[in-house]
Amino acid sequence: MRAVPRPASRATVPIAAVVVVAVLAGVLLMGDDGRVPDPDDSKAGPLGNFTDASSGLPASGDSYYVALADLDGDGRDDLVSSAGQYGGGVDTTGVHAYLSRPGGGWSEASSGLPEDGTYGGLGIGDLTGDGLLDVVASTEGWSGDGDRGIGVFSAVRDAPRGLIWHLEAGPVSRGDYHQCVLADIDGDGRLDILAAGKDDGVRLWLGGRSGGALQWTAAGQGLPGGGSWTSVAAVDIDGDGHLDVVTSPYSASSPCARIYLGDGAGGFTDASDAMPRTRETPIMVAAGDVDRDGCVDILVSLRDSGLLCFLGGRDATGALAFRTALEGLPRDGAYRELALGDVDGDGDLDLLAACMDRGLELYLGSQPSAGEQRFTRVSLRLPGGAFSGAALGDVDGDGLLDVAGGEWGSSSKGGLTAMLGTRDDQ
Repeated sequence: MRAVPRPASRATVPIAAVVVVAVLAGVLLMGDDGRVPDPDDSKAGPLGNFTDASSGLPASGDSYYVALADLDGDGRDDLVSSAGQYGGGVDTTGVHAYLSRPGGGWSEASSGLPEDGTYGGLGIGDLTGDGLLDVVASTEGWSGDGDRGIGVFSAVRDAPRGLIWHLEAGPVSRGDYHQCVLADIDGDGRLDILAAGKDDGVRLWLGGRSGGALQWTAAGQGLPGGGSWTSVAAVDIDGDGHLDVVTSPYSASSPCARIYLGDGAGGFTDASDAMPRTRETPIMVAAGDVDRDGCVDILVSLRDSGLLCFLGGRDATGALAFRTALEGLPRDGAYRELALGDVDGDGDLDLLAACMDRGLELYLGSQPSAGEQRFTRVSLRLPGGAFSGAALGDVDGDGLLDVAGGEWGSSSKGGLTAMLGTRDDQ
């Protein structure tokens, strides 16, 4: 996931050009043709094997989700992880931050972040306006060690440790939320918090300030008001300049991904009829223009039946309409966090998926002909194991996308993994 920058103004970053990928509010900036620019076009070429870069990261423990973002502003992405899961022989709890060191390796910078509690959702963005990225984390509660709501932690520079974290006012101090993301829903230049609740529906709090402190105002009329929801993403689906919401219920109901169109002021209208009637149990959603047609597409990880892709578009009447595109995607396996990015530098989005059965999996996207979408799995020495977390970012500052993963130690070795991207022509 890429962090959400503090928006300077609507003129500087047009909201219609921002896609927030579900796994932790990652941002992809789209060009005028709807394509996602490569991080460094000079690096395009055949993919080489990923190389391990996990020195300094924990090699055991129950990791949940992960995020990659440049926390300390040195040009290299750092790693944030949530931990806890469901118990077992090896347990790690709380929220942890690791800074990417010059020349390789990681150093932990978690002082001030929660040390206990079962955490799931992570959001990264500059909430305080000081130029440093802050962390929002929610307890997920499925293990019974949650009910702490959503914590907000601001970053402060610290010479010995690089960064330390201060607890700020959060939107809610009780309840469990499987995922939370940051996005400027109402377009006022301040980041807001969207969260998928265990028993609390899909919630929205608009960000503001009061006497120098962060302030949160409940909004989200039209979003689901109850039930268990597993993920949430913010993206402009209908192209009206307002961020919309994609979310997933924790049930085998149809459709497995739901759409709510935003009015730009914190209200929403259900547009889920645009989705195919697919009855599956979803875990995570991700959104981006995978087929390069200028429309937002939706990918879904399923609890025990693989991955789904829905291509966005319009029907003959001009209404939103999504269609299923499954070529190359698995139809079995327990999948969790998803990340989208142009890993191979060919100009279209690829998919990194965390699988509890098979490890980290990379699917390269392509369009064999107009209107078609194909995914091709490549191994490239990505690790196996019981992975719940997956993220893409540039941890060594070379312009190539790298991989991070969080592993469930109760089912495999556990811990955190970082892998550097390479090219065969280097």
